[in-house]
Amino acid sequence: MPRLSETTIDKLNDKINFIQAFRVVDLLYEARTYLNDEVMDDLGRLVKKLDDITEGYDDDDEDNSVFDLAFELEDQIMEAQERLEAIYDVLSSVTDCCPDPDEDYKDDND
Repeated sequence: MPRLSETTIDKLNDKINFIQAFRVVDLLYEARTYLNDEVMDDLGRLVKKLDDITEGYDDDDEDNSVFDLAFELEDQIMEAQERLEAIYDVLSSVTDCCPDPDEDYKDDND
C-alpha cells in the first residue's frame, strides 16, 4: 500500500496549525450551541414577520421587533460562523497538502 512521501509529510507539518486542529471538534460543538432549535424557530418567526410586514398584514411593527430579532440572530450566526471558519481553515490546510497521486506517494517496497 502506498504511503505519503516525506515531502507531503513535511508540507503537513509546515502548514497545519496543530493547536487549532486539536480544537476542531470543540469548535463544532460550540457552533452547534449557536445553531440550535431556538435559532431555527426564531429564523422562522423572522421570515413570517417579514412576510406579514411586506404583504401589509402587519404594518404595525412600531417596536421594531423584526429588527431586534434580526440583530439577535445575526449575532448568533456570526458566533457560529467564526467557529466554522476556524474549522474550515484547518480542513483547507490539510486538503492543500493533498499529494499528487502520480508523484507524492512512495511504495512500501521503496
